[in-house]
Amino acid sequence: MLTVPQRAAQFARQLIGQPYKLYLLGEFPYELIDPDPLYCLSASDCVTFVEHVYAMALGDDWHSFFDALLRIRYKDGKVGMLTRNHFTEADWNINNAWAFEDVTRSIAPKSIAPMHQAVDRASFFKKYNIGQDIPIEPFETTFLPGNAVQNAQAQLMTGDIIEIVRGTADAPFVGHMGLIAGRDTRGRPMLIHSADPKVREEPLLDYLASSGKIRGIKVLRYRETK
Repeated sequence: MLTVPQRAAQFARQLIGQPYKLYLLGEFPYELIDPDPLYCLSASDCVTFVEHVYAMALGDDWHSFFDALLRIRYKDGKVGMLTRNHFTEADWNINNAWAFEDVTRSIAPKSIAPMHQAVDRASFFKKYNIGQDIPIEPFETTFLPGNAVQNAQAQLMTGDIIEIVRGTADAPFVGHMGLIAGRDTRGRPMLIHSADPKVREEPLLDYLASSGKIRGIKVLRYRETK
């Protein structure tokens, strides 16, 4: 019997080739601020791809899939623009701690680097004319620099969510995500992720080396005894 992370990896591999598309989801019919639908199974961006495959892994039928998807995508599963997990580090990771543990520090305790942020939700929501009373939140977390990933890759497990850290030395941020779908015949951890133009699978280290803008990763792991 497959574990939840193994099921997530299996579903992820079945979606290889799915078209990449940004801004495809909203809250319709619960809200009309963002009138796009709550789910889409014909396309994805990096976040919705991870959300959908884990909701599939957690669900046994349509209803349990949809319930899991809402719980992953929104704080406490409450649908709304204000409760959607817009900020990966401060919203998605924190509000999904019921299912995923940030193991970045534990897999490479001597190599982590700090991330300091000022999460300005009011500025983000300004164009929607909501949330203007939300104060700026100082937020701190850690990430694994790119030059330390090779030594830590043996600690990565199937189903681990890999968050790609970009930005500058003074302002790093998570700008992409995917998940580990096992290892190839050479023992390399394989990343499946949704990126333009479609969902694809490739060695994690190859992807990290593909751009000078990538600073490192964060690693989230499913809690088997959540």
